[in-house]
Amino acid sequence: MFAGAAWIFLDRANRVGYNTDEGQAVWPSQYFQFVFLDRQLSGPVWQENYWTLTQVPVYRYIIGAGIWLGGQPFMPLDLTYRTDEVSGPDRAKYLDARTYDDERKLAEQRRVPRPPPATLSAARVPMALLGAATAAMLFVLGCEVAGIVAGLVAASGFVAAPFVLTLMPRAHTEAAVVTGVARSS
Repeated sequence: MFAGAAWIFLDRANRVGYNTDEGQAVWPSQYFQFVFLDRQLSGPVWQENYWTLTQVPVYRYIIGAGIWLGGQPFMPLDLTYRTDEVSGPDRAKYLDARTYDDERKLAEQRRVPRPPPATLSAARVPMALLGAATAAMLFVLGCEVAGIVAGLVAASGFVAAPFVLTLMPRAHTEAAVVTGVARSS
């Protein structure tokens, strides 16, 4: 089940379109380098900045591992990115719900550099594999609850869902979250 789902998700990872949120996930993946390669556990990269205060760390380590294992360079992280949101004089406006009335404008303000194709591809590999692991866990869970047919239906339904085929292979947080939820079941 894992191998079949991995084949599907890895194939989709090469074909699914780029989403600007992936840039928000790939760019801070340099924290993998800071923690695991450079053993840099303090200093300027850990001070209050957009990446340390607004982004969940686990998925960036997973994506960073994919980039590193794929032999791709990390995108140099800009620690001054969006400082107005975390420490600027008008920080309070980001706590006001009206700031988010125009999501498109906010998304444009938060745009980050697009990763090179090879870096993006390497970043997507671990997420595709996490999606495959989720399918395998759903198969096992279905088998335990109602037999092999239920396991096949659960895993196949998951892998065939258009939403899953779009999000699981992308370098986003979703694959890590869904795998964590499936694992806790």
